[in-house]
Amino acid sequence: MDLAPWLGSLEKKLGKVVKIDFLRRLVLVAVPFLLVAAVWGTYPVWLPMLLNPIGGVAEGMGGDAYGTYGDAYGALNTLFAGMAFAGIVVSIFLQSRELAETRNELQGQKNQLRRQVFENTFFQTLKMLGDAVDTAYYKTQSSSNSHHQGRECINFLCGVLRTYYLNNKDKGSNFVERYEGFYDEMAHRSMGHYFSTLSSVIGYVDDNKFLDLEDGFPVRGFYMDLIRSRLSSDELFLLFYHGLSAKGATKLKPMIERYGFLSGLQDQDKLVDFWIGKYAESAYGDNEAMRAHWRRAQSETASRV
Repeated sequence: MDLAPWLGSLEKKLGKVVKIDFLRRLVLVAVPFLLVAAVWGTYPVWLPMLLNPIGGVAEGMGGDAYGTYGDAYGALNTLFAGMAFAGIVVSIFLQSRELAETRNELQGQKNQLRRQVFENTFFQTLKMLGDAVDTAYYKTQSSSNSHHQGRECINFLCGVLRTYYLNNKDKGSNFVERYEGFYDEMAHRSMGHYFSTLSSVIGYVDDNKFLDLEDGFPVRGFYMDLIRSRLSSDELFLLFYHGLSAKGATKLKPMIERYGFLSGLQDQDKLVDFWIGKYAESAYGDNEAMRAHWRRAQSETASRV
C-alpha cells in the first residue's frame, strides 16, 4: 500500500492548521495594537469635537486653547497607563489560573504514576502468594512416604489438624495450643513461607498511605477483597488458628479483624464459639452465621463474669 499520497495530504492539512493558528495569534496581537494606534492618531480630531461639538477644530482653538489641547494628551496617557496596569493584572490572574491548572494536572499525573507503581507491586506480591501456595510441600514420614504439594498439601495439613491435633489433649490444653504444636511439628516448613507472604501482601496494602487519597481511585478495601478472594476454605481454617496463635497474634490478627478476612469462613465443627469470640466481630465481615456464633460467644462470656 502506497502511503505517499496519504502522507502528502496529511502534511498539507497540518500545514493549513499551523497557518491558521499563526494567523489567529497574529490577529490577537495586531488588533489591540492597531486599536491603540488609531485612538492615539485620531485623538487631535475627535477631542476638539468633544470639547466644542459645534465648531470643531476651527472654532475656539486659538491662543491658550492649544496649550490646553496639548495638555489633554496627559489624560490620554493616564488612560493608557491605567489600561496597561489593568492588562498586567489580568495577565497575572490568567497566569495564576494556568499555573493552578498545570499544578492540578501534574498532581493528577503524579497520583496516576503512584497508583501504577502500587498496582504493579501489589499484583507481583499477589502472584508471590499464589506461588507460595503452589510450592507448599509436605512429605509424610510414614511407610507410605507420600508427597503432598500445592493446595493438596494445604488440604492434607488441614485434615491432620482437624482429625488429630485438635482432638488430642496431649498436644495442648486448648485448641490454640494444639495448633501451635501442629505448626511447630508439621506445618512450619510447608506453611511458614505462605503465612509470611500473606502477611506481607496484606501489610503492603494496609501501610500504603496513597490509598487514603480521595481522588477517584479504588479504596483500600478493593485490594483487600482481591487478596481475600484468593483464599480457599482450608487456608481460612488455618488462618483462623494462626491469627490466634503466638505466630500471628501481633501482626496478622489486627489486619484480619480490620478487613474481615474471615468472612468466607464456613461454620465448621472445629470452630467453637469460645475461640470465635477471641476475634473482633469485624473479622467475620458480612458472614451472618459466623457473627451469630460471635454474639453467642460474647453472651456466654458475659454470663460467666
